[in-house]
Amino acid sequence: MSRYLALLSLPLLALAACGNGDAEPAADSAEIVSATETTPETTEQETDTSAEETAHAAVPAPEGSRAGEAMTMGSDDAPLKIVEYASSTCPACAQFHLAVLPELKEKYIDTGLVQLEFREFPTHPQNLAYAGFYLSRCAATEKGSEAYFAMLKTLFERQRDWAYGPTPGKELENIAAQVGIDRAELEDCFYREDVKAAVKDNIVQGLEEDNIRHTPTLLVDGREIDRGRSIEDFFAVIDAELEKAQQ
Repeated sequence: MSRYLALLSLPLLALAACGNGDAEPAADSAEIVSATETTPETTEQETDTSAEETAHAAVPAPEGSRAGEAMTMGSDDAPLKIVEYASSTCPACAQFHLAVLPELKEKYIDTGLVQLEFREFPTHPQNLAYAGFYLSRCAATEKGSEAYFAMLKTLFERQRDWAYGPTPGKELENIAAQVGIDRAELEDCFYREDVKAAVKDNIVQGLEEDNIRHTPTLLVDGREIDRGRSIEDFFAVIDAELEKAQQ
C-alpha cells in the first residue's frame, strides 16, 4: 500500500506522456452487474515521473470552484445512500454506468429513494484513469456534480478510444475540447490542488476505511451490496435495503 499511496503525492504524467494499457476492454456481457475489475496490482504499481514533472507548480483552485465537492446524484434526503467506487478505465464500470445506471437513476434516484455518491478508485492503466478523473473534476468546476457525471458518461462511452486506443492524449484533448477545456487548461487540471486533493481523499478512504479491492464496488452503510447476476437481482437487493432503511 505504501508505494500506491506514494503515487498520490506525485503529479500526473504530462498529457503527452500518457500511454495506453496492454489490457483490452472486456467484451460486452449480459451479466453486466456482476462484472468486476480487480486491483491488487494497483497497490504496488510505481510511476516513472521526470524531474520536470515533479517540479511543476501546484495550480490553485479557481474562486468558487466546485471541483472538490462530493460527486453525488440524487437528493440528500434520500432514505438510502449508495457509494460507488469505480475507475474511469475499468470496462465493467463503463458497462455499469451505461447499461445499469440509467435504469437505477429512473427508478430510484430520480424518485428520491436513493442518493448515489461516486468515488474515484483508479485502476490499470492507472495514469490514464487519473487523467480521466482529473478531467471530470475539472469539468465540474462551475456546475459541480451535474457536469462531473456528464463528463464521466462521455469517458465511459469512449473508453475504448482514450483508455485503450493508440492516441490517448489526443482523444482526451478532443473530449475536453467538447466542453471548452483547451490543452493548456487540461494540463493545469492535472496539477489543480482541489482536483488532486478530492481524488486522493477518495482513494485513501477506499483503501484505508472501506477496504476496496475491485471496481465497481457499491456500498450501503459501509457494506458491499451483493449485486447478483442480473439487473433484476440487483434491484431486489436495493429494495430490501430500502425496506430496512425505511423501518
